[in-house]
Amino acid sequence: MATVAATVGAVLAGGAMLSAAHADTPAGKAPGYVKGKVTASPHLAIRSKPTTKSFREGYYNKGTVLALKCYVKGQGVFGNTTWYRLDPTHNGNWDGVGYVSAHYIKLLGAKPHHC
Repeated sequence: MATVAATVGAVLAGGAMLSAAHADTPAGKAPGYVKGKVTASPHLAIRSKPTTKSFREGYYNKGTVLALKCYVKGQGVFGNTTWYRLDPTHNGNWDGVGYVSAHYIKLLGAKPHHC
């Protein structure tokens, strides 16, 4: 069976490498996440809920490539009410459920599905 050899070279905050769990994804089968790049400067907060008033779980530095599981609607950030739920197994220094505002993410592919 043909496989797509995915070279995962995106270094995440803290120097952790993106997990290679999807390094050999069967051809035609997409992994369960979409990649997005942090545009906030100097960093972007990880929130426990899709609102800036929720607990800040941590942050990612500008330029970090994240695995986005899906999107939800939440508090507007500069008019953008979309928030991305982080994939809990592919974000290096973050392994819990967390959200980041879509206002500060540049998608590197198609938009993730709705949660």
